[in-house]
Formats: sequence, C-alpha cells, structure tokens
Amino acid sequence: MPLDAEHKEQDRWIKTLVDKMDDALCEEACNQIMEKCGRQCIPSHVISEAARAYSQASDIDDFLTRLNEMKMNGGNLSREGNIIQIRCEKFYCGCSLGWNKAFFEAIFQRPVDVKLVESIVSGADRCLIKADLVFIMAGSAYLPAI
Repeated sequence: MPLDAEHKEQDRWIKTLVDKMDDALCEEACNQIMEKCGRQCIPSHVISEAARAYSQASDIDDFLTRLNEMKMNGGNLSREGNIIQIRCEKFYCGCSLGWNKAFFEAIFQRPVDVKLVESIVSGADRCLIKADLVFIMAGSAYLPAI
C-alpha cells in the first residue's frame, strides 16, 4: 500500500530524527527514548477495547483474531508458538516497540518481553516486532486470566 504525502513526510522526519539520535547518542539511549515515546502514545481507550476483546476470547488465537478484526496494531498480528509477531507500518517502526510492550503488559497484567527484530531504519524491508508470551504453555493456546 503506497504511503500518502503526509505519511511520506512523517517517514522522512522520523528517519532524520533517528539518524540524528544515532549520531549523537549510544544505541541503548536511542532505544530507551524510542520505547518511552511509544509507551506514551497508546491511548487508554485502546487498552480498554483490547481488554474487552481479551475477556471475551476463548484462547490466544481467538484474541489475536479479534484484535486483527478491530485493526489493533494495524490488524497485523500473528502467533508462532509463544511468540506474537507484529508487523507494523514503516512510519511506526521506531516507537512501536514501546507501544506494544505497554499494550501487551496492560492486557496480560504481567511483564512481556518485546523485541524489535527487523527495522526499516536498520535496512530491513519491513518492521517486525516479537512479543514473547512465556506464560503460555508450549504448544497450547492457553489464555491466562486477567
């Protein structure tokens, strides 16, 4: 899907910002800033809607289907074992790590290990974030209670 002019400008601005941060700061500082920015931009109504979907879901796969139908995270969630994969739009890549960490920790009410696996800014052709749900038993779609 092609980006519109506003998103192209936003993409250029974010890439310039990240490039400047990379020049001036260490990688750890850059990552902390981007994660904090992402955590700040998640609206409480998004958490409420997702929590409602979670409480109505029969298992993790049903929960992800409901989130995708609601276009949460762009409707790009999938699961492989204990890992939820999140593909995000190019212009959201940098701050999506913090957004998704805040999102899944609020829903599951426990720490969730979220990692940026691939990034457009780092040269990949897509952004891919993985959330490790270690509390899900291997091979099952166990849905922990909230």
